[in-house]
Amino acid sequence: MVDGHHTTMTDKETNGNSASNLKVLLDHFLEISNLNLTGLDSNQEQLACAVLLPTQQANSNKSLRIAASRGLTLEGLDIELEDDQGLIRRTIETNKGNISKAVSTDPDLGKVEELRKCNSAYCVPLQENKTNLGVLLFAAQEEDYFAQPQRDFIDLVGKQVSISIQNFYHYQDIEFQLELHKEMRRKTARELHDGLTQVVAALAMRANFAGRMMEVDSDATAEELKKVEELARVTTKEIRQMIFALRPSEINSLGLKSAVESMASKMGNLFSLEVTLQFDQDVESSITMNRQMVIYSLIEEAVNIIRKNGGAEQIEVRLREIEDEFLLLEIVELGQGRSQSELDQVSGEAESMQATADLIKATVQVDTNQENGRCIRFFIPRSEVP
Repeated sequence: MVDGHHTTMTDKETNGNSASNLKVLLDHFLEISNLNLTGLDSNQEQLACAVLLPTQQANSNKSLRIAASRGLTLEGLDIELEDDQGLIRRTIETNKGNISKAVSTDPDLGKVEELRKCNSAYCVPLQENKTNLGVLLFAAQEEDYFAQPQRDFIDLVGKQVSISIQNFYHYQDIEFQLELHKEMRRKTARELHDGLTQVVAALAMRANFAGRMMEVDSDATAEELKKVEELARVTTKEIRQMIFALRPSEINSLGLKSAVESMASKMGNLFSLEVTLQFDQDVESSITMNRQMVIYSLIEEAVNIIRKNGGAEQIEVRLREIEDEFLLLEIVELGQGRSQSELDQVSGEAESMQATADLIKATVQVDTNQENGRCIRFFIPRSEVP
């Protein structure tokens, strides 16, 4: 949507089936478990069961979401763990199966109406390679339902669910990396086509022109060769920046902020451009490495778009939290006004960033109605898929 000089591009869902695919997997485990525990007798009491996974934005053991369930109507509910004495928290902290015979008064389970009708529950941790993945919960109306054979079976199911969830996350991570690499290749192809290819063609033309002038006007030839040399130097700078931007090693070893600081230093050396950073304290620690890679790519591309269209001298990169739901990333030009053609050019080129932003479901907003320049914003949801 374009309104004056304020352009907004809506996000396109990526990995849209990830959450549903994981739910199908978990539903299968719960269905098979229920059949094995209750038998095929339709008169046998059906158990309430659920898989609870950490909420993405909490990224801790203090909030879990019902990712899949049987016998519960509140699927998708977030459960805030309020008390160390609750069955779920106790299971996570002891890292072993725990029984409760006071489900209705449990500070966490008592929040779910169907569970308040149960008189016993058994909860096992979901863990792989010492990584907490959530918990598996079964509840029954019989107070002594969870004898040793039932517990042994649920323990076994918990191990299989843990392995399956971890494998799912690994597969999802591989898919994400493939999409990121595809977008980086598309981005590199665009930059080669729109920039370096044309510059190299111009170098060839100027060199040919200088060769033809050599026997006619030596002074003009010398001047033309100086232009060729300067163009070659600029092209070399662009190539060096492109190589660094493909995969900055600083992100893996030191994190996003250090990588952006390194980029800012290189921008200063190559193009006499001052890039400053304003990051909220500890904001980086809550962002996964995959998302850091995408955010770095967005910053690098936005800085280059502003730099190439009007020769910016100062750019500020800002990253902060908006409540608990979004990260706001802003790349802002400081210090000088711009012509209408330069403002429109930035709006047009910024559309190419949407494909990269889609990888983390970010919304891109280009604001050229700035008194002193241009601003490119990214609204990044904190929650991730799944």
